[in-house]
Amino acid sequence: MRDGRLLVDVADAISANQAVDWNRAWGASKSGERRALGNLRALSGIFGTHRKRGAVIPSLSREESGTAVARFALGSLVALSAAQAAGALVMTAWSEDWLFDQQFALPRLLALVFNFACALLLLRSGRFDHRAQLLGAFLALVGSSSLGISSFPTMGLWGDRPVILPEVFSPALMWAFAREFPRVHLRTRIDDVARRLVPISAIAGGTLWIVNATPLLERMPVLARERDDGLYWGILAILILAALVVLALRARDAKADESRRAALFIGGIVIGVAPIFLDIVIESAWPAARQFGDEHRDALAVIVFGSILSIPFSATYAVLSRRALDIRVVVRASYRRLLTRRVLAVAGAAPLAALVWLLASQPTRTVGDALSEPLALTLAAAAGVMGLTAGVRRRLLTYLDAWVDPEAEDQRRVLAAASGTLAHATAAAQVDEVVVSAVRRGSAAPATLLVASGKPDEEGHNFTAPHGGMAPLARTSALVHVLESTREPLHVDPDDRTSAFELLPVADADWVQAAAAAVVAPVAGPGAEINGVVVVGRRFDDRAVPADSTFLAALAAPAGLALDRLRLLQAPDGGAADARPARECPACGVVAPADAERRCQCGVAYDEAPTPAFLAGKFRVERRLGAGGMGVVYLAHDVRLARDVAVKTLPAVAGRGLAKLQDEARTMAAQAHPAIAQIYGLETWRGRPLLIVELLPGGTLAARLERGPLSAAGAAGIAVAMAEALDVLHGAGYLHGDIKPSNIGFTSDGSAKLLDFGLAHLTDDRNQPAGGTVLYTSPELLAGAGAGPADDIWALSVVLYEMVAGRHPFTGGDGDAVIDRIRRQQVQTGAEPGDDAAVSLLAVASAMLTARPSDRPATAREFVDRLRGN
Repeated sequence: MRDGRLLVDVADAISANQAVDWNRAWGASKSGERRALGNLRALSGIFGTHRKRGAVIPSLSREESGTAVARFALGSLVALSAAQAAGALVMTAWSEDWLFDQQFALPRLLALVFNFACALLLLRSGRFDHRAQLLGAFLALVGSSSLGISSFPTMGLWGDRPVILPEVFSPALMWAFAREFPRVHLRTRIDDVARRLVPISAIAGGTLWIVNATPLLERMPVLARERDDGLYWGILAILILAALVVLALRARDAKADESRRAALFIGGIVIGVAPIFLDIVIESAWPAARQFGDEHRDALAVIVFGSILSIPFSATYAVLSRRALDIRVVVRASYRRLLTRRVLAVAGAAPLAALVWLLASQPTRTVGDALSEPLALTLAAAAGVMGLTAGVRRRLLTYLDAWVDPEAEDQRRVLAAASGTLAHATAAAQVDEVVVSAVRRGSAAPATLLVASGKPDEEGHNFTAPHGGMAPLARTSALVHVLESTREPLHVDPDDRTSAFELLPVADADWVQAAAAAVVAPVAGPGAEINGVVVVGRRFDDRAVPADSTFLAALAAPAGLALDRLRLLQAPDGGAADARPARECPACGVVAPADAERRCQCGVAYDEAPTPAFLAGKFRVERRLGAGGMGVVYLAHDVRLARDVAVKTLPAVAGRGLAKLQDEARTMAAQAHPAIAQIYGLETWRGRPLLIVELLPGGTLAARLERGPLSAAGAAGIAVAMAEALDVLHGAGYLHGDIKPSNIGFTSDGSAKLLDFGLAHLTDDRNQPAGGTVLYTSPELLAGAGAGPADDIWALSVVLYEMVAGRHPFTGGDGDAVIDRIRRQQVQTGAEPGDDAAVSLLAVASAMLTARPSDRPATAREFVDRLRGN
């Protein structure tokens, strides 16, 4: 398994319904990948109901045979090509006549340099992508052969037969590349053909090499490399062309991004070779042009070879680009740049100036005689074509736009008209009519708008069609969850193997088939919720082309605003009932709906809570658990997943601050360790962020310490677990910033977990001390130094001392006295524990708190080593 490919290969295997050796995958994974790997395994369990027969086990479950041999062969071919290219360059520098007595010497030399430059880039940048390595080796072989057989000294086993002919294996490399590019998850017959043609092409290349390097060439001269009328280059060209055809056929089954890559790859080759084919066709159909071509061979060579030399660059971009552009975008941008007024003016003035110069250079001839020459006619025709093009430029651009992307212009008009109508919609049924009409006109496909109905905590809170006619989509379905997470249209066509249909659970797959859905697009709502779903069917012409995702996303935005506005207008208080602040009992902490009685059952009057009673349509807030410097913590019940969670209110932010907060929360949620409390999500309400985190019913360490010190074994276990959690956080670039007993909680089975990591950084709380709570702040932070991992380790050492001794090591007197003792590292003495193990552990904690910074553990791993060396 190549580095950096584990999660990608597992995801590919799941999407292709392939078996995965999970035990081996877990053993090969890194610590930072295991949470994502666990999520993928859970995903495969949910989506495993559509597994096909004959699913192949991917490379994850067994090592591919012969990879070491393949790598050696690939490296040998690149080395031979580099040797031949280096020899050619050395001889060019040594004897100028050696190269430049050949036809088209400079383009040949540029082909060598350009191909090797792209090959080096592919081999260097594509270390983790076998496809890039194959293409890089192919370009190296092509570059080494660009100067021809006379470009390298003949070395032979028999006489002057050449022995360095690496280009004979270029078809095998192209077939190996076509087998993997584009990446297609499901094996097809085309894939099998490509796989078999790799060794066949290698055998054909080896045969050509043997014939040319041995006396067999005398018996089969038609296979000679240096013969222009032989079969040598024809065999290589046919094999490579066939591989490109198979590559194009495989692109039909690839996903959108891979299909775009293949289109760019093939399109770059077509554009690169188009001039030479055009030159051949023109000279064959127009004999007069042949004479013109012979007279201006050098100028034509610049155009032809310039196009050919662009091929390695376009191929490199298609393979290495992170997000390949749609070929239509590239083509459209190209002709729009060529059809600018400035380019057309220069293109028209150049042949006109050349024609004037031609006439002026022949003063003895009449204008009619001079214009009768082929060159003069060609220049006059070129100037006339450029002038005509400039005159119809706008109309030509319109026609080209319609030819390249027929729906683009109409879609813009449809979106403009739909947005204006949706802004004045007065009912959900009207929004549905506008969306259906817009999709029909813009994507040539039927559509239905499903709108959220019912209250969030009711069983009937589903997405239903305003006019009926389609089964409702359950709010709790996996399909809705994916749409809320991605906020992008999802391709679910059952007849398209590249869609997400095979990944859907049985209930969602049945709904997709019943609804005849090809694409589902989310209609955005407030927070993480969505207001509706646009269900788009197959195109009316039954083409297997999904509706334009960009168009659907652009249409869903004003539709979401319209539905949100209608929801607010229809609410009795001008807003959704669940968006009003909940009522909270200051005595017992019970949270009640906004329309509850004024007093709690305990007799105390309610206060206004900083959260609604029902958050984001899925979290029912039940009671207050506690409050601290960062905000209030509530117990809530996730009605969708049927689990209890904790909701933490954070200081209000807005604008870029909120976007940054959401990004940070997503990044922190990706940190996985058994001793780190999991972050489930981030919701917002009236500008206030609310963090959804794992609920720890076992209480906090602070509550346990109120009952007295812990045993040595219990304290050491908690300290080691916290240190291992900190090691993961620090490795990911995070500091906790507030290690203390109240931020260490326990699950129902007694396992310790770290709470609230990164919250001070998340909220950018200027009132928070530099290291969190002052009692657990290191002397260096109190002195004004910058925070680092060692400061978290200091705080954990204080907690360790507190767990064993039952008291804080620096308490006593007022706050200034405590801070002074921390700065001087003066640990307060007291009654020693009666247990020898506790005394020894307390000595370790005291030593870490009184040592100089250089003698204290600077990392979590060093802290664990100190404890285990005790």
